[in-house]
Amino acid sequence: MWIGNKIFKFWSMSDYIIYDIKMDIEQKLDFDGKVEDGKPVWDYPNHYLGKAIGAKGDQLKLFRNRRGQVNESVPTWVLRNDNGIALIRIHNLERYSVYDMPVDENSENPNDVKSYPYAYVIIDYRDRDCKMAIEKTSNWNSRTETICNCFFDYFRDCLDLLNIGINVTSIKKKIIPTKFDEFIDQRIIDHNDVIESFTIKFPTAEEQVAPQSDEPELTEQLDFQRRFVKCFGGVSSEVVTKMGENANTENLKKLAYVVSKSDDKDFDLLVKFQKYGTYSCKEGVVAKYPMNDIVVSNYKDFEKPEANIPEHDMVSWLDSTYKNIIDLEENNGCQIHKKPKR
Repeated sequence: MWIGNKIFKFWSMSDYIIYDIKMDIEQKLDFDGKVEDGKPVWDYPNHYLGKAIGAKGDQLKLFRNRRGQVNESVPTWVLRNDNGIALIRIHNLERYSVYDMPVDENSENPNDVKSYPYAYVIIDYRDRDCKMAIEKTSNWNSRTETICNCFFDYFRDCLDLLNIGINVTSIKKKIIPTKFDEFIDQRIIDHNDVIESFTIKFPTAEEQVAPQSDEPELTEQLDFQRRFVKCFGGVSSEVVTKMGENANTENLKKLAYVVSKSDDKDFDLLVKFQKYGTYSCKEGVVAKYPMNDIVVSNYKDFEKPEANIPEHDMVSWLDSTYKNIIDLEENNGCQIHKKPKR
């Protein structure tokens, strides 16, 4: 936007999901001389992970798995890779747009130019505990898992890593555990939130032992629901209960406690808050953090930010995000206020 003789940019915010990159190391003879002096693989696997990403301008050979089809190549460019932080752009071939562009001013037959939307990926390999931040965007149908799978396949099969004994075993979404009863109080008391409803997901398998509670009425109710669905030949059920202004949160906490003690992943309790959204008592909150787009712009263009703060600087944003995750884990996630995304 022009104001007077100056240009002003309006920056937006994007959410990023944090992933942990796990590696196993095995001793191998370095026949190809890939291991650098002073950088033994056992102590510096992160260094070689960074080398496998390549330099600015490189195109990574990533592929997208298709059921029953040949894997599809995914255009991926390294925008920057130095000092332990790589910024990568990954395009989605599914959601392209076509524009008519004239060959020249006198041409009557325009060329079709395709535009592929993209997401940003940040790989932080500054230390042994490598992490990845993936932009959650509609350009990829908000499915960061799809992007994660592309990178995992690349690193897992990368010969430059395998030949020196580095095995990338997993890239998993960072989940922050919470105490559900404390979380309910924190939402209602500290954030003035309201419980709109709760849904109990109940499997009815023959071998399942009915959940038990110190409250006879609660145990009886859960057992009744199981038997009710079973008599119709059902496999599972979901019961939704609407809540009013005088919701009995203490009973809800007791129900959450019973559900959380069950090893059956299909037995779950989902509580819908007015402001927060839906939250499962058996899962932690996905580590999702907003980033101002100026952070990516500054890092991509090698521009010095106006201030070394998370709102402007990539290193500061990453360090601040990790510190926040550690603080939340140490406090059982009781201060989490972001809506969980799945």
